[in-house]
Amino acid sequence: MRWWPVSIEAIRWALNAAPIPRDRRDASSLAVVLVGLANHADPDGRNAFPSLARLAQYTRLSERSIRYALRELEKLDLIQGSDPDIVAAYVKRADRRPNGYDLAMHRHDCGQSG
Repeated sequence: MRWWPVSIEAIRWALNAAPIPRDRRDASSLAVVLVGLANHADPDGRNAFPSLARLAQYTRLSERSIRYALRELEKLDLIQGSDPDIVAAYVKRADRRPNGYDLAMHRHDCGQSG
C-alpha cells in the first residue's frame, strides 16, 4: 500500500468551508466523497488522485455513486480535473491511472479556521 502525506488544510476545508448545499438530497454523499479526495490532496487542495475503489472503501458508497458525486462536485465548482501529467508521474501504467482532481479551496474559502 502506498502512503502519501495527508493534507490537514484540504481536509479542514472539505469539512468546514466547502459550500455543499445542505438542502440537497445527496449532500452527505457529496461531502464524504469530497473529504476522501481531500485526504489525497496536497496542502493547496491539488493533485488528489485516489482510485474509485479507494473512495468506495472510504465512503462505503458504490463506484457508481462515487462517479455521480464526482460529477456533481464538478458542477458545483468544488473540484476540477487536475493535470494528467502529474498523475502519470506517479502511476506509470496508463491502464491503472485514476483521474486526478483539484479542490477549489481558493475559490471557496469561507474564512473558517481551526
